[in-house]
Order: sequence, then structure tokens, then C-alpha cells
Amino acid sequence: MTRSLVALFLLFLITSCAQQVAPNGGPKDIEAPQIVGSEPTNFSINQKPEKITLGFDEFVTQRNLNSELLISPPLKERPKFYFKGKSFVLEIDEELESNTTYTINFGQGLIDLNEGNLLDSNLIVFSTGSFLDSGSISGKLVDAQSLKPLKDIWVMLYNSLDDSIFCKEKPSYYTRTSKNGRFNIDYLKPGKYQVFGLEDQNSNYKFDLPNEKIAMVKRPITIGIDTAVTLNLFEEDNQKQFLKSISIVNENHFKVILNLPSNKVTLDVIGKFYKTPWFKSYQTTPNDTIDYFISDPFGVDTLDFLVLDNDEILDTTTVILSLDTVRKLKTLKKAPNSIAYFKAFNLVFNLPVLNLDTSFVELWQDSIMIESNMSLGSKNTDQLKIENSWEQESEYTLKIFPNALKSFNNLTTDTLIQKFKIIGEDGFTNVIVALDSNEYSGSIIYQILKGKEDVLHQTISSEKQVTFKDVKLGTYRVKLIYDIDSSGDWTTGKFGSKQLPEQIFIYKDPVVLKPGFDTQVKWNFSKSTVDE
Repeated sequence: MTRSLVALFLLFLITSCAQQVAPNGGPKDIEAPQIVGSEPTNFSINQKPEKITLGFDEFVTQRNLNSELLISPPLKERPKFYFKGKSFVLEIDEELESNTTYTINFGQGLIDLNEGNLLDSNLIVFSTGSFLDSGSISGKLVDAQSLKPLKDIWVMLYNSLDDSIFCKEKPSYYTRTSKNGRFNIDYLKPGKYQVFGLEDQNSNYKFDLPNEKIAMVKRPITIGIDTAVTLNLFEEDNQKQFLKSISIVNENHFKVILNLPSNKVTLDVIGKFYKTPWFKSYQTTPNDTIDYFISDPFGVDTLDFLVLDNDEILDTTTVILSLDTVRKLKTLKKAPNSIAYFKAFNLVFNLPVLNLDTSFVELWQDSIMIESNMSLGSKNTDQLKIENSWEQESEYTLKIFPNALKSFNNLTTDTLIQKFKIIGEDGFTNVIVALDSNEYSGSIIYQILKGKEDVLHQTISSEKQVTFKDVKLGTYRVKLIYDIDSSGDWTTGKFGSKQLPEQIFIYKDPVVLKPGFDTQVKWNFSKSTVDE
């Protein structure tokens, strides 16, 4: 073998030996990290540790542990923590209370280092006394109006019966609600407790901001072996009036949105004076939104306003205008292609309408032009209402010609042609809601809901039955409001007077309306239902 061939062979051999081939990966680690030891031992007694150490079977790390870690009863100072090898150490820099059971919940804050698997057991329990407390409380927390379960809301227990303790101190015990609104606190010391829920806006575990939502149990509860409660979260009605926002809809139209309803809101232009009204306005229910339509944009691109409520200045604000004005009166919302046989046909326009000339409006049924009653909306004059004794299942054509309608700034429409059909009696039925009990007396608000929308409602003060006539076929929910103050509307709660929000009940099953017969909902709405 020549020297060149030997050299080539040795080079090939060295190169081959130097190549690193990645080993085949094994199965993905799906096992949760296991606690193989702890100090103090879990569920031990007579312990007052200065630090808590957990040993694991693998390396672990933290994920959002500062927010996930819950120690109950809470400590005065947030403990420090660190990792040492396969151990986790939590340092306690304060004296623990005597004869008290402590629970340390890591939530989803400890995971393994490689795959992020959650800790298999996230609860450590020990007592500074000679036994573990055995009391517990569980339940659910829901929104007081929608009854929707709420997650990540604090549930707090106070062993003080001071009425204002919720505003002044951290709780004796606490936890957070799960994604389905459930909560559970175990290892409680027996005794009487006040129970609250808190949507904590400033993370200080106290009810001290006006916009913080709260829940409460009206009277202290006695913790024994087991206690269950339901909490309804509400926001107090103690807000002050203020300007929430001003939004531009189009060149001639902007909205003023208030924090609370009002009938006496005015806008004063700063630094300008106009001999004729520069706007047309109207309010929308529940009187917390005011629409302003500008008759003339004044040739300026901004206007400064004072916003007043009952002659009291709420705010100063600037509206940016466009010099390109709206040149046509036109429909703002899509016109309906069908209406109920007992309703009027309505068109909504982009500007308030001041004049209606019916000689430029035609209503046709098939090939015959018919008479009808036409009028502008009584409150919001951006609407044209057409009433008629409609023939069921028939089709109609509405024709609106230029000069039929004129806006407050003298604009008119192009020719508008709209076809629509009349839904007859077969598309509707009656819903009868009957309370199958004689125990309850008082005012009740009955509501028929389509999704979240309140489609129909009635307030009844003495009858145990109410009928909703001509409800469109479909699937609905039935809702009752226990109207304690007979206001005709839902009333929220108030912490200072321990006033709970008015109770709301939603019938357990959806109500499906079918043609041909009335639908009856029998509801066992007894005194015990209200008490629960």
C-alpha cells in the first residue's frame, strides 16, 4: 500500500470516529415530580419551622409561584424561596401563631425542569399545636346578575366579627375560586367567621376601592366539620357621575357616554357663540348615552366643550371633527326583511329626521298600493315607523322617494326600496310561567331571555302566574328577580348596611317554544328556594 493510500485511509478512519451521532430519544417525560421528603413532615403537629424544605425525585423550577403560592392563614410578610439541587426551600421570617393549622398551597407554581409537568401534590399541612384543625368550608361564587361562575376571585374568612374588618385587615384564611367558581378551605379552626368574596384591584387583600366587586354572607357562619355557602359577587351602586368617553360615529355624529344615567346633561362650546342650535340630541335608555348630531361643522376641525350634569361641571373635553360632512340621509341599520304580524315596520337613519312627506312614500302589497299609518319616532326621531293591519305570510314593498324625509340639516335620501315579509301566528306562541308554591309573596320580575338579551319582562307583585303573549318560536331561558324593594329593576348590594344584592334565579332547563300550543313553565319557587 502506498504512502498516499495509507494516509487517505487513516484520514477516513479519524473522520469517521470523530462523528457524533445523537442518541435516539426515549419516551417523553409525562410523570409529575414527586415529593420524596419534607421538613416539617406533611400533616405533622407541634411544628414552628423557620423554613420549609421539600425534596423531589427530579429537578424542579417555578412558574408564576409568586402569584400561585397561597399560605393560609396568611403571613405578614411574603416568604422568600429558592432551589437547592433537587430541593425547594421556603423561608419564614416571622413567628407563627400558636395552636394554628397552616396550609401551603403551591397551585400550579412548581413544575419539573425538563417538561414542565406540574407537581403531583401541591398541599403541605402542619400545625403549631398538638392537633390538626378539621373544620372546612366549600361552595361556589357567581356573578350576582348573570349567575355565571367566576374564577380567580378571593374568598376570605375573618374570625373577627368587627363589621369593618374586611376593609382594614388581611383575612384569617383565604383561597381563590377555580375556573368553575368553586372554592374549598380545609383545616380551619372551629368558630364563627365572616365570609367575603373580593375582586381585588390593588392586591392588598382588603376592600378599599369603590370599583372593587365583593360578595358576602349576611351573618357570620359557624365552622364545624363542614360548611357550604354560595356567594354572589356585585359592585356597589355608590359611584359618582363622570364622563366615561366621547366617541365619533361619523362626521356629523358623536356620542357622549356617562358613568350613570342622567336627564340633565348639557354641552357648552368653549369660546364660541351660536345664534341657532348647533346640534340635535337625544338620549338612549337607560339615559347614560347621549347622541349629538351636528347641523354645521363650523368650518373647524376641533371643538372644546364643558360637560355639565345638573349645571355641575363633570369634565372638559375636545371633539375632533371632520370638514367632510355627511351629504345624504340614509338608513343606518340593515332594514328588517321580516316582521311579526302585530308589529310596526321601522327604519333607522343616520341622522335625526324632522320632516316627513307621506306623498313621497308608497307601500305595496303584491301589485296593489295600499294605505298605511306613517310617523317619525316619538323619542328618537331617526326612526320612521309604518303601522298597518298586516296580512299574515304576505310580502310587502316599501318605496321611499327623495324629499319624503328631510334631516335636521336639510338632507334627504336617495330612492329607497325595501321588501319584507310578515311572520304569521304560526311563528309565535304564548309562554306561561307559573310558580308552583303558595309560600312566596312579594314582587317578582319575570324575564324571557334569548342568549343574554332580555326579550320580554313583566313585574308581578301578587300573582303566581304570568303570561307572555306572542313570543317568537325558538329556545329561551326564564329568569326571576326577587324584587325586594319593588323598584321594578335589579338592585345591587351595599357593604355598609350588609344589604345583599337582590337574588336572581334562572330556570334549570332551556325552554323550547314549538308551534301549535302554549308553553308552560312550572317552577317550584318556594320560600326555601329564596332562603337557599
